[in-house]
Amino acid sequence: MKTVEFIGDKEKKTKNLSSAIVYFLLGGAVLAIRDEAEILIGAVWGTLGLYRGSESLARYLDALIHKRGRKSTAILMLAEALIGIGISILLLTDPPEHLHAHVVILGIKLLESAFRNGVELYAEKKQSAG
Repeated sequence: MKTVEFIGDKEKKTKNLSSAIVYFLLGGAVLAIRDEAEILIGAVWGTLGLYRGSESLARYLDALIHKRGRKSTAILMLAEALIGIGISILLLTDPPEHLHAHVVILGIKLLESAFRNGVELYAEKKQSAG
Protein backbone atom coordinates (compact mmCIF):
# COMPACT_ATOMS: atom_id res chain seq x y z
CA MET A 1 0.00 0.00 0.00
CA LYS A 2 1.37 3.40 -1.01
CA THR A 3 1.30 6.30 1.39
CA VAL A 4 0.78 9.92 0.43
CA GLU A 5 3.91 12.00 0.96
CA PHE A 6 3.45 15.69 1.65
CA ILE A 7 6.11 18.28 0.97
CA GLY A 8 6.77 20.83 3.69
CA ASP A 9 6.84 21.02 7.44
CA LYS A 10 4.52 19.20 9.81
CA GLU A 11 2.18 22.16 10.32
CA LYS A 12 1.64 22.53 6.58
CA LYS A 13 0.88 18.81 6.30
CA THR A 14 -1.70 19.06 9.07
CA LYS A 15 -3.27 22.19 7.56
CA ASN A 16 -3.49 20.55 4.12
CA LEU A 17 -5.06 17.40 5.55
CA SER A 18 -7.57 19.30 7.68
CA SER A 19 -8.52 21.50 4.70
CA ALA A 20 -9.06 18.41 2.55
CA ILE A 21 -11.34 16.87 5.18
CA VAL A 22 -13.39 20.06 5.56
CA TYR A 23 -13.74 20.51 1.79
CA PHE A 24 -14.78 16.86 1.46
CA LEU A 25 -17.48 17.31 4.10
CA LEU A 26 -18.59 20.59 2.51
CA GLY A 27 -18.86 18.93 -0.90
CA GLY A 28 -20.99 16.17 0.60
CA ALA A 29 -23.24 18.73 2.29
CA VAL A 30 -23.71 20.65 -0.96
CA LEU A 31 -24.67 17.47 -2.80
CA ALA A 32 -27.05 16.46 -0.01
CA ILE A 33 -28.95 19.78 0.11
CA ARG A 34 -28.99 20.76 -3.56
CA ASP A 35 -32.03 23.04 -3.27
CA GLU A 36 -30.51 25.27 -0.58
CA ALA A 37 -26.90 24.90 -1.69
CA GLU A 38 -26.60 28.53 -2.84
CA ILE A 39 -27.05 29.75 0.72
CA LEU A 40 -24.52 27.28 2.12
CA ILE A 41 -21.98 27.95 -0.64
CA GLY A 42 -22.38 31.70 -0.28
CA ALA A 43 -21.98 31.60 3.49
CA VAL A 44 -18.91 29.35 3.37
CA TRP A 45 -17.37 31.32 0.51
CA GLY A 46 -17.95 34.58 2.39
CA THR A 47 -16.43 33.17 5.57
CA LEU A 48 -13.38 31.86 3.71
CA GLY A 49 -13.06 35.24 2.01
CA LEU A 50 -13.06 37.01 5.36
CA TYR A 51 -10.37 34.64 6.60
CA ARG A 52 -8.20 35.22 3.53
CA GLY A 53 -8.84 38.96 3.69
CA SER A 54 -7.67 38.98 7.29
CA GLU A 55 -4.51 37.12 6.25
CA SER A 56 -3.86 39.73 3.54
CA LEU A 57 -4.45 42.51 6.05
CA ALA A 58 -2.02 40.85 8.46
CA ARG A 59 0.65 40.71 5.72
CA TYR A 60 0.07 44.39 4.98
CA LEU A 61 0.30 45.37 8.65
CA ASP A 62 3.43 43.25 9.06
CA ALA A 63 5.07 44.98 6.09
CA LEU A 64 3.99 48.38 7.40
CA ILE A 65 5.12 47.84 10.98
CA HIS A 66 8.43 46.20 10.11
CA LYS A 67 9.02 48.34 7.02
CA ARG A 68 9.42 45.33 4.73
CA GLY A 69 9.05 45.54 0.99
CA ARG A 70 8.26 48.43 -1.30
CA LYS A 71 5.52 50.95 -0.69
CA SER A 72 3.72 50.00 -3.92
CA THR A 73 3.62 46.35 -2.85
CA ALA A 74 2.20 47.32 0.54
CA ILE A 75 -0.52 49.40 -1.10
CA LEU A 76 -1.48 46.43 -3.31
CA MET A 77 -1.63 44.17 -0.24
CA LEU A 78 -3.92 46.65 1.53
CA ALA A 79 -6.17 46.97 -1.54
CA GLU A 80 -6.37 43.17 -1.87
CA ALA A 81 -7.28 42.82 1.80
CA LEU A 82 -9.94 45.53 1.80
CA ILE A 83 -11.54 44.38 -1.46
CA GLY A 84 -11.57 40.77 -0.28
CA ILE A 85 -13.11 41.67 3.06
CA GLY A 86 -15.69 43.95 1.42
CA ILE A 87 -16.76 41.38 -1.15
CA SER A 88 -16.96 38.69 1.52
CA ILE A 89 -19.21 40.84 3.70
CA LEU A 90 -21.50 41.44 0.72
CA LEU A 91 -21.66 37.71 0.09
CA LEU A 92 -22.51 36.99 3.72
CA THR A 93 -25.31 39.56 3.81
CA ASP A 94 -27.28 37.95 0.94
CA PRO A 95 -25.59 34.82 -0.43
CA PRO A 96 -27.95 34.00 -3.33
CA GLU A 97 -28.01 37.60 -4.58
CA HIS A 98 -24.23 38.11 -4.60
CA LEU A 99 -23.20 34.57 -5.56
CA HIS A 100 -23.42 35.14 -9.32
CA ALA A 101 -20.96 38.05 -9.19
CA HIS A 102 -18.60 35.86 -7.18
CA VAL A 103 -18.78 33.14 -9.82
CA VAL A 104 -17.61 35.68 -12.42
CA ILE A 105 -14.81 36.81 -10.10
CA LEU A 106 -13.83 33.17 -9.55
CA GLY A 107 -13.70 32.55 -13.31
CA ILE A 108 -11.44 35.56 -13.83
CA LYS A 109 -9.24 34.51 -10.90
CA LEU A 110 -8.92 30.96 -12.25
CA LEU A 111 -7.95 32.25 -15.70
CA GLU A 112 -5.40 34.64 -14.17
CA SER A 113 -3.98 31.87 -11.99
CA ALA A 114 -3.67 29.46 -14.91
CA PHE A 115 -1.94 32.13 -17.01
CA ARG A 116 0.46 33.05 -14.19
CA ASN A 117 1.30 29.39 -13.51
CA GLY A 118 1.91 28.81 -17.23
CA VAL A 119 4.25 31.81 -17.42
CA GLU A 120 6.13 30.65 -14.32
CA LEU A 121 6.51 27.11 -15.67
CA TYR A 122 7.72 28.44 -19.02
CA ALA A 123 10.26 30.69 -17.28
CA GLU A 124 11.52 27.83 -15.10
CA LYS A 125 11.82 25.52 -18.11
CA LYS A 126 13.63 28.18 -20.13
CA GLN A 127 15.99 28.92 -17.23
CA SER A 128 16.83 25.24 -16.66
CA ALA A 129 17.42 24.69 -20.39
CA GLY A 130 19.67 27.75 -20.77
